[in-house]
Amino acid sequence: MQLGNPESTHATTSDSGTCVDTGDNPGTFNGNGTNTGSQRDQDEALASALAKLTPAQRNALLARSRENDVNPQAKLTRRQVAEIKALLPTHNNCELGRRYGVSNVAISKIRLGRAWRDVEPADSDSIKSQV
Repeated sequence: MQLGNPESTHATTSDSGTCVDTGDNPGTFNGNGTNTGSQRDQDEALASALAKLTPAQRNALLARSRENDVNPQAKLTRRQVAEIKALLPTHNNCELGRRYGVSNVAISKIRLGRAWRDVEPADSDSIKSQV
């Protein structure tokens, strides 16, 4: 078995517990595990959608994202990061990465406090009700 690209979202856990890249699909996956096309396709679709907005609509969108402390390019929401932080003790990076549609490296950065430091873990009751 070959170790995969750590940035890949196509990771699976081998029998030994290591993340491996299945490499079977070049597309990216959303939180539901369905293929949403390549990153390039997504970028082109976003650029096309933004080009159709008027300057006023674009400014309103940016203001709303800054107001809510949301990065428009973020793949995770603050609520999802809070859930991930609550699940860290009982799940490995590969499992959480697959569940939320991000790489195991992104989960590792959350685990180590290199990303999303300001987000507190969600309480376990709110996570159980969503599963």
